[in-house]
Amino acid sequence: MVHFHKSPNVEQITWQPVPRKKVFIAQTRRGNGSYWGENLTGWVLNVPPHPPSEILQLNLKRLEVFDLKSSEQAKSLLIDAFLAEIISDYPKLKVWKTAGLETETLTGIADYLLAPRRAYLKTPFLCTVEAKRDDFEKGEVQCLAEMSVCQWNNKQNSIEFDVFGIVINGRCGSIIS
Repeated sequence: MVHFHKSPNVEQITWQPVPRKKVFIAQTRRGNGSYWGENLTGWVLNVPPHPPSEILQLNLKRLEVFDLKSSEQAKSLLIDAFLAEIISDYPKLKVWKTAGLETETLTGIADYLLAPRRAYLKTPFLCTVEAKRDDFEKGEVQCLAEMSVCQWNNKQNSIEFDVFGIVINGRCGSIIS
């Protein structure tokens, strides 16, 4: 597909190709060093356990009527419940589902994005969550791309801090910083 835009010159209309942006989901581990650091290091998150509330336990019991294993969409029911449990402790934050993100070179949809609670989505972007059925390598690459887009958008508004990423399948997850 060829993309065109109209020249701002009103007297003469010219058409010029517009470069296509790369899509998050198309990213692979090879050749992505320009978007994020090549050498990622693991770290340990020392956080005390958070016992599940009665509300979460009830929600999980009710969700047993669904097939929660066969697809990313099915697992998103579990992720919704977990995120609602966690975010309720932070009344100034909001979870945005299928949030559109872009830079000058990347574009895509984050499954979940944590940002300040407002009626509209605006920086600072704090954390992106990628729901994957079980392909954590693909999920991590996609999450890294989303994190770099969040970081870029934050910097465009003079906001500088680490953005976090989570890749989760409903049973276990991986946290990226």
